Amino acid sequence: NSLISPNYYVPLGASARFVWKHWMCSEDTWDGGALYTSVNGGTWNQAYVNYANGSTWYDGQITNSVFAGTDVWDGSPYVNAAGGWSCSGIPIPWVDMAYDVSNLSGNNVSFKFRQMADTAVQEPGWYVDDIGLEVDWFETEGSWTSPLITTHDLGQGFVDADIILPNNT
Repeated sequence: NSLISPNYYVPLGASARFVWKHWMCSEDTWDGGALYTSVNGGTWNQAYVNYANGSTWYDGQITNSVFAGTDVWDGSPYVNAAGGWSCSGIPIPWVDMAYDVSNLSGNNVSFKFRQMADTAVQEPGWYVDDIGLEVDWFETEGSWTSPLITTHDLGQGFVDADIILPNNT
């Protein structure tokens, strides 16, 4: 069970991130989902983000099925924090995700969301939304100085702009 993105070209020298939102709840240690990448139509490889404390961005690992040894998102941090063993009645948020692909600039990249599950226990599963590639692209030539803004009699100016301002900028 996989969802495969279109091919995205990451411009040479660009800073870029594959972004999406996801909601996940599956059977802990039996089921889960993972992200895979393919560069220029090559082999699918599982995507990892490693943290300084030695952990990864995945919730846990499948240990009890044919997918044993695969790191996955499974929603277990929310279920465990609520003291439950199932997703029923547990508030699980949609999570904003980002995978840095700047090191893949100059290449075509595809992404695969792979859900792995057995048939024993049925939980809601994995939902993804707002999937895309964010690219920070800056021209090497041009002016970075904005035109002067006329001021009001009291010295106050007004700027009207349509912008998208990413979080934490």
